[in-house]
Amino acid sequence: LENIVRDGIAPRITGVQMVPVSGFSQGPVLVVRIPKSWSSPHMVVLKNLSRFYTRNSAGKHQMDIVEIRAAFALSEALPERIRRFRDERLGKIIAEDTPIPLSPGATLVLHIIPLNAFSVGSELDMRAIGTYGTKLPPIGAGGWSHRFNVDGHVTFSGNGQSKSYCQVFRRGQIEAAYADLVRVQNDTPFIASVAYEKYVIEAARQYLQVLKDLNVPYPFLVMMSLTGVRHCHMYVSPRFFESGDPIDRDVILLPDILLDDYPQDVSCNLRPMFDAVWNACGFERSYNYDDNGNWNPNR
Repeated sequence: LENIVRDGIAPRITGVQMVPVSGFSQGPVLVVRIPKSWSSPHMVVLKNLSRFYTRNSAGKHQMDIVEIRAAFALSEALPERIRRFRDERLGKIIAEDTPIPLSPGATLVLHIIPLNAFSVGSELDMRAIGTYGTKLPPIGAGGWSHRFNVDGHVTFSGNGQSKSYCQVFRRGQIEAAYADLVRVQNDTPFIASVAYEKYVIEAARQYLQVLKDLNVPYPFLVMMSLTGVRHCHMYVSPRFFESGDPIDRDVILLPDILLDDYPQDVSCNLRPMFDAVWNACGFERSYNYDDNGNWNPNR
């Protein structure tokens, strides 16, 4: 059955679980759990078929062209809704309309967005958010405060203007802003190449664990953006012969990362984002990764 599901549907549906339950008089019962798909519609290709099916109160039936067209249109609307969410949040941060006042300067913004957040009835229990929200440290913070707000729950570092905060929304989206990204040396702004990657990896690992504890279903989209970074350089080890180039724009939207499951090593998943930051500074990749793709800045 697993082989039929895997090879007989296109595109494949990930996360299907089959569990036999014994103890019944006529034999075991097979429980099949099928997660919500974010790459629908799916076509039956078993035995060289090319058919789409749907279900209503009367049972299943083969979809006609109007229903197929509507299904594709609905699927294509999801990426636009996600991009609009990210763009609206970045606009608020740039306009200083944030849940916690941030220190001025270059800011890193990390979004972890469960695709389930855009489904009806996906609101989280506020009591659960309050319990687990305290385990969402702001990026790079050694200590933090927390409170509920109109959007959900926020943790933040410092008093008055904060260097970072982490906002978890009612539908499970997480937004972490880090306004301590850049250091100035000899009048030149630098991004600390090792420190910021370390902070993001640690934070992302913690955020994903909280989403798992809250039973928020995958997949997740991880998005990272930089604001206020024009003319910033990457601070690199003296072993580099070249010093790179300054970033040529104020806002950078980095490659999105889709996680189909909770990762074993989030640092490997985040590498395309870090590579893109180094690219923006004139380097071919993040040199904090070794030849095997492991994050190993001290090698």
